[in-house]
Amino acid sequence: DKIGYQGENPGVPALVPAGSIVVFSSRTFHRSGPNTTSRVRRCYLAQYSAEPIMNREGTGLWGQAIPIVRDGRSCGVPVQS
Repeated sequence: DKIGYQGENPGVPALVPAGSIVVFSSRTFHRSGPNTTSRVRRCYLAQYSAEPIMNREGTGLWGQAIPIVRDGRSCGVPVQS
């Protein structure tokens, strides 16, 4: 069970100031401390998938999944206002 890992290896802390970004593979075990502010903590996730990431019904893209490359060509930069 990879969720709630309780192994002997404590990992390597990446202590960064608030407002910083950290980049790593999504296959890397990772976690963060609690958000103790009233502000939303945001995450930008860019991940490769050979096939579109679809919702359970298969009728549309899952959540906020936005393709940026299709058939080796840029889909354009999505702009949301």
